[in-house]
Amino acid sequence: MDFSQSDVLKIDVEGAHARVLFGRKCLLKSRRIQTIYFEQSQQRLERLGIAPGDVQKFLRDIGYNCHRMGANDTKWIAYFNKA
Repeated sequence: MDFSQSDVLKIDVEGAHARVLFGRKCLLKSRRIQTIYFEQSQQRLERLGIAPGDVQKFLRDIGYNCHRMGANDTKWIAYFNKA
């Protein structure tokens, strides 16, 4: 079985998703993960010194599209721009 590419990554780490994503930049830039689902708590991000929108900017800068899932800012999906 080839695990060199994953279609989906779901992150549920109680507010530390930014650190998970920032720490896996090389993996994400390699386009081996096509879609990422994550939840974010602005309050938890602030405690980690991460500004609003930093995670989405990081993902966009390496080629992902980011969109809210639903009416609030807690659930997000990011996927590679295929264009």
